[in-house]
Amino acid sequence: MNRVIIAAAAAASLALLACEDGGATKNAAADVTSVQSAVRTAESQWLREWQARDLNRIVARYSPDAMVKFTPTGSMIGPDAIRTGIAPFLTDTNFQIQFAADEVRVGASGDLASTRGSYSIRYTNPATRQAETETGTYVTVWQRQTDGTWRVVEDITSGNPTAPPS
Repeated sequence: MNRVIIAAAAAASLALLACEDGGATKNAAADVTSVQSAVRTAESQWLREWQARDLNRIVARYSPDAMVKFTPTGSMIGPDAIRTGIAPFLTDTNFQIQFAADEVRVGASGDLASTRGSYSIRYTNPATRQAETETGTYVTVWQRQTDGTWRVVEDITSGNPTAPPS
């Protein structure tokens, strides 16, 4: 099921990346290298904000209508739901996070980009009250704002199964 979600997210991000801005004609092709660098920089800073447990800065990286689907929390849409969903992780003494993009894809317009990579998160499972480490893959879709900054519009993780299916 998680593989289906990641495949659907990847397909959706590719469809978004293929679209032009409302059909508007662009004067020049996107500078792919500059966009990739800007998105990698934004994602690296975002990781530092997660590791610093800075809830306000983490949430500020999301667009107002962002959709987030994390394996342990389910789907969250908008800043209030995202804040509520991730806040418990940041106060968890076992919380640790690492993520890194393996690939950055840039849309033709240069206004959308997606990152795909792997992550590891350690947290206390509320049901068992035991520390757990989840690893998996993610797809994040970034959108350039009018001020030139990049915000996350879609953020989807897919945890690796802990045991092979029987």
